[in-house]
Amino acid sequence: MIVGDSIRLSYASVVAGQLAGNVIVVSPRANGGDSSNVLKHLDKWVISEKPEIVHFNCGIHDTKRFKSTSKFQVSPEKYEANLREIVGRIRSETGATVLFATTTPIHDTRAAQIRKDRDYELLDASVERYNAIAKKVMQELTVPVNDLHAAVS
Repeated sequence: MIVGDSIRLSYASVVAGQLAGNVIVVSPRANGGDSSNVLKHLDKWVISEKPEIVHFNCGIHDTKRFKSTSKFQVSPEKYEANLREIVGRIRSETGATVLFATTTPIHDTRAAQIRKDRDYELLDASVERYNAIAKKVMQELTVPVNDLHAAVS
């Protein structure tokens, strides 16, 4: 099972192709969005599938910082709590092995240009902050981390 945000959408079909004939890779069609949305859809996207392995990511949407309030879409505290609940539920309700993937880097100037008419910004400093939270949680929960941020930096 591969679940998560748009980063996951970029590699799920490649992974499925590479593992074809060895395992069945399931991945929801929908963009998982932020950690609150992944948690909201966990029953439908993950639990009901009873997977043996779950590779998930969320973070980029969580880090959306609204220009008018300077608040994140999902606060750092809520992000940490959501990650803990996602891992806990997957483990307790499926028995699956859980893996987590970090968020890839943001190029601030390019991101600002693309989103100049939007009410939020994406910043690499926010990605690094949320990745640090995720790595801490995953270490505490003994979840292996696929560090996509480091892989593409």
